[in-house]
Amino acid sequence: MRNKRHALVGLLGLLPVYAAAATPSVITPGQVMTADWFNGVRSAALGALQASTATNSLGQIILPSVGDVSGATTTWAGSSSSGQPPAISNGTFLNPTMRGGSAVGLDLSKAIVTTGGSPTTLADYLITLVPFASIGQPSGVAGLDATGGMNAPVTGDVSGASATLADGTKITLGAYLGSLATLDELYSDRVGVYPDNFYVAGDADDTPSFSRAISGLCTYGGGILNIKARHYQVSSAVVVPCPIQIRGTGWQSGFAASGSYDYSAAAGSWIDVKTDSSTSPISISGAPANGASVEDVAFFYAVPGTTTAGVFTPTTQAPTIAVANVGGDVSIRNVFMPGTYSGVMADNGGRVNIDGLFGQFFNYAYQTDNDYDITRVNNVHSWVYWSQDAAVIAWQQLHTNVLRLGRVDIPFIDHIFAFAAWSGIQTFQGANGPANGVSVGTLGCDSTTHCLDIGAAGNTISIANLREFGQAGISSGVPYSNATAIAFESAGYGAIQVGNLEARMIDAAPIWSGATSGCSTVRIANLLEDFSASSESVAHTSVEPTTCAAGGNLSVYLGNTPNVILKASGQTMVHGGDNAKTYFAAQVQQ
Repeated sequence: MRNKRHALVGLLGLLPVYAAAATPSVITPGQVMTADWFNGVRSAALGALQASTATNSLGQIILPSVGDVSGATTTWAGSSSSGQPPAISNGTFLNPTMRGGSAVGLDLSKAIVTTGGSPTTLADYLITLVPFASIGQPSGVAGLDATGGMNAPVTGDVSGASATLADGTKITLGAYLGSLATLDELYSDRVGVYPDNFYVAGDADDTPSFSRAISGLCTYGGGILNIKARHYQVSSAVVVPCPIQIRGTGWQSGFAASGSYDYSAAAGSWIDVKTDSSTSPISISGAPANGASVEDVAFFYAVPGTTTAGVFTPTTQAPTIAVANVGGDVSIRNVFMPGTYSGVMADNGGRVNIDGLFGQFFNYAYQTDNDYDITRVNNVHSWVYWSQDAAVIAWQQLHTNVLRLGRVDIPFIDHIFAFAAWSGIQTFQGANGPANGVSVGTLGCDSTTHCLDIGAAGNTISIANLREFGQAGISSGVPYSNATAIAFESAGYGAIQVGNLEARMIDAAPIWSGATSGCSTVRIANLLEDFSASSESVAHTSVEPTTCAAGGNLSVYLGNTPNVILKASGQTMVHGGDNAKTYFAAQVQQ
């Protein structure tokens, strides 16, 4: 309504009014503009205008005015005439006729007026008179349509503007925005951001979106990076330099009876790896990354490897997740890597916590070195998620080690399953020594050459339950050549303790040593030895074809008499073989 009032004032400023009265009262248009227009224009004043040749019998102005008349004076009749019909009702002209302009009838919006400059329409001129404070009100002017809906960009403070929610609730825009999470909450609270929200037109893939989102989160000290249930494309390293939680929605595994399984359109949260062979798609690096994690995400490699003339060659890749120089806590939870060369690598990771790592690995699932605190590895499952082709299995049984331990102090390891691999756990000489105080709950190995493979000097390892099934391939029914439960390589030796050892589908012996630089001791509380599929005519509990050290030998101590299963005929049992010695506990009554 305020707009219409100002419009009327502008119009009156344009039109001269002629009046005759005995005792005139003279006022200026400025004084008129301060009056209440809906009561100030009285029928008495209109009646006083009848004597003028510029008005008709109703007191309505009928002659056009040209030029700037804003300074003209207006003369009131000074008396009231109640029988006169009003010229204006609610700011609208009644039955006007403008002559000399372009509008006739009730619509004056296109009437041509001159205000000292170029001629313009009355509608355009009246808009210029709208006060700034009135702009943006529900009047059809300046960004709002006739219903009050916003239809143009606005600037300035719009917090007081009214908004209607989907359920019909009326609320100010400021109150509505206040009900949403603030930017601080999105970055640092339990809400998080999505890389999708940081996409910029022209990005070749999702790598820049990940980097922008992580940069924003790190500005707020870390936070949650949500991964939607779709496939993201990453072609270079996504670096995590602060405590970021990369959190997906989960993943869906598959299996191919022949050939290989295609995960290119698999359901769940996936990162499709397009990096070169030397670049890890996820790099958690530096002390400020202490507290970072990756969970409920899967990684897809389009070409895990190729088979030529029956020989499989994997595509060599950097570790899918690399943890370096954090020296603190990093967690990997429920992560899937089908057809991956190297899974998770930690070098001076600190306290790495793995709880749920699944996949088919050609080098390793997890490798650690220079970890001097309590690393925890739980629920690792290495299986034929991508392919069970015979050529692939043959490669894995010669090269894949599910866990590789360099220098790591007192790691807690449990629920490890290795399928079609060289070993379930392999140790190697770390940059600063061997693995010490390794504590393993359950280690299960199926179709593996060895279950525990010692390659470092001076390992100390304790295993509660170890099961080895040394089948060649995954369905042959015969043991792999020299399949054993525990093996000592040429540079490997140490002290091993096992609570329950079940050695099935083994060939020569459950325990084998080829060490030449140090001798080992193995203590087993309960042992089952199954030679029913062995090719050997003589079965052994332990074998050492080489000399571990001058005057020394591999020593195996059994807490109970072992359970031995031999072939139906033609096979004998000798518990100690070559340089190895096996000791039974003496059953002495106390």
